[in-house]
Amino acid sequence: NFVAIFRDHLLEQVLEIIKGIPVPYDPAGEKRVNVSANAGVYVIPEGTVFENVGDIINRIMIVSALARKEEEGSVIFYDDRMMEVRDRSMRIQRIFPMALAAKEFKVFYQPKVDVTTGRIVGAEALCRWYRDGKIVPPMDFIPVLEQNLDICQLDFYMLDCVCKDICRWLAEGKEVVRVSVNLSRKHLPDADLLEHIMTIIDDNQTPHQYIEIELTETTTDVAFKDLKRVVYGLQAEGISTSVDDFGIGYSSLNLIREIPWN
Repeated sequence: NFVAIFRDHLLEQVLEIIKGIPVPYDPAGEKRVNVSANAGVYVIPEGTVFENVGDIINRIMIVSALARKEEEGSVIFYDDRMMEVRDRSMRIQRIFPMALAAKEFKVFYQPKVDVTTGRIVGAEALCRWYRDGKIVPPMDFIPVLEQNLDICQLDFYMLDCVCKDICRWLAEGKEVVRVSVNLSRKHLPDADLLEHIMTIIDDNQTPHQYIEIELTETTTDVAFKDLKRVVYGLQAEGISTSVDDFGIGYSSLNLIREIPWN
């Protein structure tokens, strides 16, 4: 990582270099390779006074992290909304363990209906966060929790809630349908994922036929192998599987050819 500070009239020239410039690598200067960088740019407003250089660095770090996620040679400019987003993300990560312990996350069931008969034939478990009397939209907290392994804790919590609901409905003599529970791809590197899933289901004494695990497409060859292992393991236990967001991940045709989704 490099940080540079310069007068704004040089900005266009600097950005041209950052986006890519041929650099010779032999003594004669005839062999060249194109070298580029991703960069975050903070244009310091005229007349701004900072107490310390860290205030500037914080802004650069936010925007450079965003630039690194883009394609090669990307340049992103800072604006104050980015600081607000970062502060909100940090707050969510800080209060998440307490919110989970307080059971602020609730399960909503979205029905799957057979359009020919009108019968409910299944459901998908959706997570909603109740905080201070209001619902926090999923897009405000799911992407934040996916930045680390917090999302895995939430997924397991949701699976446990679904298992408890299913067992309660069965005990009440209600007609129960299969419920799908979404698991983030963040789980896939976990070598004991299958064991963790089955422990939650079996500790609740939930009949396997009422659970479906919904997994998101992978983006790498290694993760694809992990996904394949988990799906085969779940099906050996009588747990149905489905694929979420099909068509946006890695090797979509292999995904449906090599893995026996339900």
